[in-house]
This record gives sequence, C-alpha cells and structure tokens, in this order.
Amino acid sequence: MLWIKALHIVFVTSWFAGLFYLPRLFVNHAMVSDRATLDRLELMEQKLYR
Repeated sequence: MLWIKALHIVFVTSWFAGLFYLPRLFVNHAMVSDRATLDRLELMEQKLYR
C-alpha cells in the first residue's frame, strides 16, 4: 500500500510540473522570432501536451 502512495505522489508532482511548464512554453512560443527555436518549442509543447 505504501508503494501506491509513493507512486501517486510521483505522478501528481509530475502532473503539476507539466501544468506550470506548459504556459511558459506558450509564452516563449509567442516571443520567438527564428524558425529553429520555434520548431524546437513546438516539439516540446507537443511532447508535454501528450
């Protein structure tokens, strides 16, 4: 039972990290000017969103 609680804490922490990181990626996406950085940010957004 303890391992379920530990796994739950890990998953919730990861979920919250994604929630806080995704808006920052969107802000960077809106501010970027070069295509290479834009492509990299789009890839990061897609991987995080899935």
